[in-house]
Amino acid sequence: MSTRGMQSPIVRSCFALIVVLLFACGTLAQSTTNGAIGGSVRDAQGLTVSTATVKVINKGTNQETTAALDDRGEFRVTNLQPGVYLVTAEASGFATLRLENIVVEVGRVTEVELKLAVGSTSSTVAVTAEVPLVNTSQADFASLLFDLNGRN
Repeated sequence: MSTRGMQSPIVRSCFALIVVLLFACGTLAQSTTNGAIGGSVRDAQGLTVSTATVKVINKGTNQETTAALDDRGEFRVTNLQPGVYLVTAEASGFATLRLENIVVEVGRVTEVELKLAVGSTSSTVAVTAEVPLVNTSQADFASLLFDLNGRN
């Protein structure tokens, strides 16, 4: 087969047009109007806390999303509207962590590192109170009240 047909201006133009269209489709597929928050959950020593519950809350709309953590304690919450977010992390035995004013921008992943501090052990305190008995049958204090007022 002759390569002469590939050198015609019409074939080259069509080939160039196909290449441009492929690049344009790839660019359109990458455009987005949302952002994401991602990161990891660790303790004070840097060990993974994969049992933590991470919540991402849009401060403008109060929309709450719970993140799924992998076994390395990492998470990513995608398709977030641009705005300001609150990120919380809770795990048994740790104090709750709150990160305020996390900014999500279009087309970006905002990385956060959640370091949990050991929390105090919770204990239950039982309070019991006995109601004092009220003497309704005797007027022991009635004479005292009259004496204080100067009347008998």
